[in-house]
Amino acid sequence: MNKKYNRAFSASKPREFIDESRKKIMLLDDNFLAYSKWEEVLDEIEETGKPFQFNQGLDIRLLNERIARRISKAKTFGDIIFAFDHPDDAEMIEKKLSLWRSFSKKSTKLYVLCAYDSQDEKDIIGIFERLKIIMKFDCLPYLMRYEAYQQSELKSLYITLARWCNQPNFFKKLSFREFCEKNQELKKNQAEIGASLRALNDFEQKYSEIANLYFDMKYEILKNT
Repeated sequence: MNKKYNRAFSASKPREFIDESRKKIMLLDDNFLAYSKWEEVLDEIEETGKPFQFNQGLDIRLLNERIARRISKAKTFGDIIFAFDHPDDAEMIEKKLSLWRSFSKKSTKLYVLCAYDSQDEKDIIGIFERLKIIMKFDCLPYLMRYEAYQQSELKSLYITLARWCNQPNFFKKLSFREFCEKNQELKKNQAEIGASLRALNDFEQKYSEIANLYFDMKYEILKNT
């Protein structure tokens, strides 16, 4: 519905929607920080005393010291969510995450859009390059697959990557290769190669250099490096 808008504006006051019987507030604004008077809105929300979350994510490209300081001190719950949609933004987002981490150690998640511009090995490289930065700054990813992935020859790989990325306990403890191997170990019939390991093997057979670069990356090794 927002495609026709090229500006951010306040449609209504938060008080019109806040249910006093609820303990928490979930904000669904698609670009909260783009509104020039975002601090006034935040003031009104904080006056309620209720913890809140930016469920749709914040535009990390707009992050500055003032915003980082204010959000880091806010009474939020769950993850602070940003978006990392484009690999070309890597250098800028790395700087913004460095700024964010200088103010906050809050659990932070980044939406990672994939299969949008292409659904090939170049897109897979773009995913892992973003994951490397996310690991470095002790953050979590949430892989969001554009529907075109379903027509890709790498469909199974996209599915397996999403299963790994979107489960923090696995993402933090296992490399992508270890995740696929762990899934294989859980199969009752070990003679049958499961979908996860098959997706990894098929890609590695065709693009071994890419697999060697990324499939053994580990969160615990890269974080805070």
